[in-house]
Amino acid sequence: MGDREGCHYKTLFYIIRMAMFDYISFANSMRIDSAVVASFEGEAKEEFPNDDMLRELHIMRALKTYFNKFGALSGK
Repeated sequence: MGDREGCHYKTLFYIIRMAMFDYISFANSMRIDSAVVASFEGEAKEEFPNDDMLRELHIMRALKTYFNKFGALSGK
């Protein structure tokens, strides 16, 4: 029973964490090109290789800055 409870909490934490910094949905809603997202993902993975949450936060902030500076991908 202990293992099952631990598994449940890990799954719940994962679901909550993923909803916290859903940068893919944000980028899609802001119509940011997927190549830009991939570039930010690569940079963040190098900078934060062991911290998924910090990596997602960094990507989200980079996408917000990008959108404020350049706007959406034209013609998409």
